[in-house]
Amino acid sequence: MSEINLLLLAMLRHENIEADPVLMSLRSRGVVHPVYPLMDRFNYLVCQVSLPSGIVYLDASHPMTGFGKLPAACYNGAAWVLAPEPYKIDFSTDSLKESKITSYLLINDSTGGMDGSSTVVLGTYESQNLREKVQKTKTEEYSKEIAKAIGMETVVSNLQMDSLTLYEEPVSLRYNVKLKFNEEDMIYFDPLMGEATKKNPFTAATRLYPVEMPYTFDETILLNMEIPKGYVVDEIPKSVRFKYNEDEGMFEYIIAKTPDKVQLRCRMWINKSIFTQEDYDGLREFFAFAIKKQSEQVVFKKQKA
Repeated sequence: MSEINLLLLAMLRHENIEADPVLMSLRSRGVVHPVYPLMDRFNYLVCQVSLPSGIVYLDASHPMTGFGKLPAACYNGAAWVLAPEPYKIDFSTDSLKESKITSYLLINDSTGGMDGSSTVVLGTYESQNLREKVQKTKTEEYSKEIAKAIGMETVVSNLQMDSLTLYEEPVSLRYNVKLKFNEEDMIYFDPLMGEATKKNPFTAATRLYPVEMPYTFDETILLNMEIPKGYVVDEIPKSVRFKYNEDEGMFEYIIAKTPDKVQLRCRMWINKSIFTQEDYDGLREFFAFAIKKQSEQVVFKKQKA
């Protein structure tokens, strides 16, 4: 991969564009010493380019990341610019902000089920992952994956993906959903429509090393739905807001009902990526609380004639 970036470096210099190689270690290799740059610790190279608008970093071996963006694996602390006077720079995972917004609108149809639509706007790295995935997966297969994640008797149709070839833009998805309830006496409904976090990334009881996430994140799920025709709300989760270390993270689950609608806003964000081992218990508890809350369901009960 580095050979491709050396070729890019030669092309930029041929066009009299100021560019220098940057030596780094990918996350899979481990961090390099912040003071002593031992050569056997480096295993990757990207280009630093000086433009009138500022400095950008390019990686031609991963074109789907877009101009001026590097793969998340490159953000691994110290790296060295091989200029006439070499100097160290820092690629911190705290500088990466990944966001995602998912919204659902559901209304009753004429058959006793529900019709709906969804819009999803992905972050930089989830967009990259999806671009790579759709090269191997047909649209119909991906629609079935979405329907399976939602659960119940769900059909996903008219899936559209925007900005698949506009690598500087986030990918957005739009699709229609159809839900069927089969006139059951009780409906146990997942208001997050399969978007909940299901597994705690921190499973160990203790931690002896710092925690480093690949990026910070901010994920929001919105639901606006009519109450299924012929049903009433029997049980509904309580609204909560839970902070992590005051301003380092937050989970909120705000849900409300009216005689004919249920509305939900669920948001979870972490605004730093590196934590000490002393933070581990609190971080694990934060994710455990959010996952447990996201597993709660709305229960609809069929009205008696």
